[in-house]
Amino acid sequence: MDHAADERLFAHMAQHMVLVVVAAPLLAAGAPGLVVPLTLPPRWRHGLASVRHAARNLPLLRLLYLPVTAWLLHTVVLWFWHLPVPYDLALAVEPVHVIEHLCFLGAAWLLWWHLLTPGRHRIGGPVALLYLFVTMLPAAALGAVLTLARAPLYPLQAAEAAGIGVDPLTDQQLAGLVMWVPADLVYFAVMIALFLRWMGGSAGEDGTSPPRVPEVPERVPSEEARP
Repeated sequence: MDHAADERLFAHMAQHMVLVVVAAPLLAAGAPGLVVPLTLPPRWRHGLASVRHAARNLPLLRLLYLPVTAWLLHTVVLWFWHLPVPYDLALAVEPVHVIEHLCFLGAAWLLWWHLLTPGRHRIGGPVALLYLFVTMLPAAALGAVLTLARAPLYPLQAAEAAGIGVDPLTDQQLAGLVMWVPADLVYFAVMIALFLRWMGGSAGEDGTSPPRVPEVPERVPSEEARP
């Protein structure tokens, strides 16, 4: 898969989408930050909790905990690494390629953390649906740019594709469709799941049927107690 990604923009884009819409949400839903500390000795666990508590009070990290920051970081990372110069640089230099993939995974995990990781920070209801919808728009726009472009945008990737007999423009169009269609389907599926979770919670909390009070049978006095 990695060798194919060096030659085909289509395969390279599939790698990016696996990181952003498959690996990152699964990582967020698995909540390793909640599970891993339970495997540590008590002293290490308390020390890690103290470090995390102190880190959350730092202004920069408090800013990272905001959902709008996660959305902005995710959007900037997605668009930056798909600009022609950074993209071809990552294709040519392996350490830069690794940094690119870490940026995709980290920014996407932070975004999905606000939606899927259990905790008081998790957003839900209509806010979560709107959050995911505005996340989907920049990715869909980037996919449309790649699909509708009239010429290859990445010279190095185009040369690699032409070297194996693949039309670079067709390869780029397929890559744009990978970002555009399958990723949107994942976003829509998660939106439906979040909507159903919200409706289920609303039905449990705001049901129209009041709780039924059991009737207490009227006590009939016995024969001895009657006057």
